[in-house]
Amino acid sequence: MSNTEIDVRLSILNSLLESTHRDVGKVIETHKTMIEQDPLFYGHLAVWAMDNTDVRDHKEVFTACLLLSEYPEHREAGYVLLQDFAPYQVARIKNHVKNVFKKNPPRVMKSAVRTYLNGFENNPSRLDNAAASRNRKSLTSLYASFRLQPNARAQALLFDATPPEDSKRAQVKMLAGIDDPTEQAKLIVQHNIPYTTAVGAISNMTPTVIAALINQMSDQEILVNLGSLKKRGALDNKDIKALVDKKLKKVKRSNKVDALKAAKTAQTAGVDSDLAKDLTDISDAQLKKKGRITRSTALLIDKSQSMSDAIEIGKGVGALISTIVEADFFCWAFDVVGHKIDCRSDSLDDWQKALRMIKAGSATSCGAAVYQMLQNNQFAEQIIMISDQGENRAPFFVQQMDEYKNRFGAYPKIVFINCGRWMSDKIERQCDQKQIEYDSIKVPKGSDYYSIPNLIPLLNKPGRIDLLAEVMETKLPTRAGFDKKKTRLVR
Repeated sequence: MSNTEIDVRLSILNSLLESTHRDVGKVIETHKTMIEQDPLFYGHLAVWAMDNTDVRDHKEVFTACLLLSEYPEHREAGYVLLQDFAPYQVARIKNHVKNVFKKNPPRVMKSAVRTYLNGFENNPSRLDNAAASRNRKSLTSLYASFRLQPNARAQALLFDATPPEDSKRAQVKMLAGIDDPTEQAKLIVQHNIPYTTAVGAISNMTPTVIAALINQMSDQEILVNLGSLKKRGALDNKDIKALVDKKLKKVKRSNKVDALKAAKTAQTAGVDSDLAKDLTDISDAQLKKKGRITRSTALLIDKSQSMSDAIEIGKGVGALISTIVEADFFCWAFDVVGHKIDCRSDSLDDWQKALRMIKAGSATSCGAAVYQMLQNNQFAEQIIMISDQGENRAPFFVQQMDEYKNRFGAYPKIVFINCGRWMSDKIERQCDQKQIEYDSIKVPKGSDYYSIPNLIPLLNKPGRIDLLAEVMETKLPTRAGFDKKKTRLVR
C-alpha cells in the first residue's frame, strides 16, 4: 500500500473526530472524495464506523453515500445499514440525499424504506411507541415522501385525527384529562408512556407520576432527562433519588448509551456528588468496552496564547486516556516551558480541577514538553499533542523528536489534534521530512466532547496500517443475508 493511498484513507478516518452538529456540509466533500478515489475502502469503512465511532452525522452520511453509489455492493450495504437507524435519522438520510447531494432518492432507497416501514407495521408495539414520540412526524414524512401506502393501523396512528383506542397516542390524550396521580401512574405503566410525552400532557408532575415515568425510561432516556428531573426537584425526594440510583446502576451494564453522555450529564445537570460519581462510572464502563490502550502514552496540551480550545479539549482527552490506558501515562501542558500535570483520574471533573490554573498565554514551544519528558526519562510509545502547531520558540518539536530517538532508539507515534483559530500543518510537514509516523485530526471549532471517543481506534492500534487492516476486514452486509436473518427471527 503506497503512502499516498494510506494518506487518502486516513483523511476520512481523521475527519471522524469532527462532530458536525447537523451541519454535514462540513464533511460531505471528504466523503465524496473518498468514495470516488477509493470506493473499495469506503464501503468497508462505512460498515466499520457503525460500530466503532460515535458521531451520528457521519453514520447518516455514510449510509446516504452507499445508497447513491454506482456499486451494487455499496447499495446493498446501505439498504441493510438503514434498517438500524431511528425514524428521525432515516428522515435525515433522505434529506441528505435530496438537499446535500442534490439527488432524488434512488430506487434502492425506496425499497429500503419500504422494508423499514414494514418492520414497524409488523410490530404493532414498536409502531405504537414511535407514533407517540417525536418519531411520529418522521414516519409520516417517510410514507409521504416515498408515496408508500401505510397499513390500517399505521394510517390511523400516523395520519388520522382519532387514533385507535388501544394505542399509546389515545392513552396520552386520556392521560391529559386525568387529575388523580395514582390513575396517571397506572396509565403510564400500563402503556409505557415516555417521559417527554407525559411532561407535555400532565400539568402537575407528582412524585407518584415521576416514579412511574422513571421506571419506564430506557437507559439513554434516564441520562438525557436527568437535568430535567433535577430542575423539577424530583431528585430532592429521597424515594425518587433512590429509584434514579438504581436505574443508573443498570445503565452501567448497557450497550445502548453514548460513551461520554453520562460524564457530560454529571457536568451539566447540577447533580450531587454521589450521582456525579455514578455517572462518571457509567462513562468509564462504556469507554472500556470500546477498547484499551496498551501502549505508554503522553498527552501534550498547548497552553500558549489563544490556545484556550486546546486546554478544553485536553480535559476530555485526559479523562478518556486515563480511563482506558493500561500502561504509563504522562501529561504536560506547555508554552515556552513544560508544566507537568499530575492527574490519573478518569473523572472529567478531576481533570477540570487539575487544569483550572492552566491559562492560555505566552509564546509557543511545541518541543518544551518533550524536552521535559527527556529530562524526566519518560518514555512514551505514542504522543498526543493538542495544538495549532504554531511554534515560534526553541526547543522545537522535531529537534526534540531527534533527541528522543537518540535516547530511546525510535520515534514515538504522534497524533496531532489540531485546533484553534490559527491552526496549521507546520509540524506535520516537518515530520514528513523526518519520516516520523503521525495521524492528524482537525477540530475546527474547539472542544467537541462527544466525538472524543473516536480517538480510541487511533490510539489502541500499533500503527495506521493495523487500523486500516481492521477496517478492510469488516465485511459488507448483503440484502440476502439481511432477509435470511429477518426470516429466521420471525420464525
